[in-house]
Amino acid sequence: MEFQQLLDAAAAAMSECGAVDFKSAFDPAQRSDWCELIKDVVAMANSGGGCIVLGLADDGSRSTWNPTVFTQLDPAQIGDQLRRYVEGLEDKVVVQSLSRGGEVLPALVVSASPVPKVFTNPGNYDKGGGKQTQAFPKGGLYFRHGAKSEPAEQADLSAAMERAIDCVRSKWLGNIRQVMEAPPGARVQVVTSEVRASVDPAATAIRVVDDPNALAYRVVSPDDTHPYRQKELVGEINKRSNGLKINRFDVQCLRRMLDGDNAHPEFFHESKFGSKQYSPAFADYIVHGCAADPEFIVKARNAVRQPTQ
Repeated sequence: MEFQQLLDAAAAAMSECGAVDFKSAFDPAQRSDWCELIKDVVAMANSGGGCIVLGLADDGSRSTWNPTVFTQLDPAQIGDQLRRYVEGLEDKVVVQSLSRGGEVLPALVVSASPVPKVFTNPGNYDKGGGKQTQAFPKGGLYFRHGAKSEPAEQADLSAAMERAIDCVRSKWLGNIRQVMEAPPGARVQVVTSEVRASVDPAATAIRVVDDPNALAYRVVSPDDTHPYRQKELVGEINKRSNGLKINRFDVQCLRRMLDGDNAHPEFFHESKFGSKQYSPAFADYIVHGCAADPEFIVKARNAVRQPTQ
């Protein structure tokens, strides 16, 4: 169920069920109360979600417990207690006010976990008289069985798998529906959730627009993509080229051989008020060219010196 559906179900429930649980009292100073509460939270998350209302007896009647004991609690403390016994569930629990019978009570709305959660530590506490009891064991997998939170059965695992499959199926159907409803001539293209600048010529081309619904574009500084000035580029290539030495004139010849700077923005960048900058990709291009053809630089020089017809 969705968030609001869980709240509505808890507000209208006359008794406990798989998705609704009542707690007549809660004392943050008692480990027993934390363990029992967390057991129900984990079981609900594993069972598709639920809502725990504090201040109600099992029959739904109002208890004498004062809800300010819980409402004054730091929400971070709830997350700390959850992390103590289970991993990756704190973002699935939201503390919410619930109106019931003309009174506002605190409630914990638990969203479904896509993957069933197991307890990472045992929920042991003192039952009184020096006797220890265990709300749940380490490695325990709990689900809701009616109004109880109990160890998993085969049917629970099957139901959890079906929920996971339904979730994936819903996403697939939603994507298919978008394709089916696309206007004639529309083009489907798979892109990442965030678009970044890239010097790779094979990268997906994008168009800059002012549409707030378009994918976000992360601007990368040219100082990062094209970090070399000409002097630094020559030094980098000479350091890597196994004895072959080039000079600034050779760089100019290679640029002209590549049909100018505008033809290869992945290699060259020229700011409005600064000198040209060169990318590591251009350095790689020269080093690999020299390794593949010992006459690579000579050919570039000759191509530039050759008179135009």
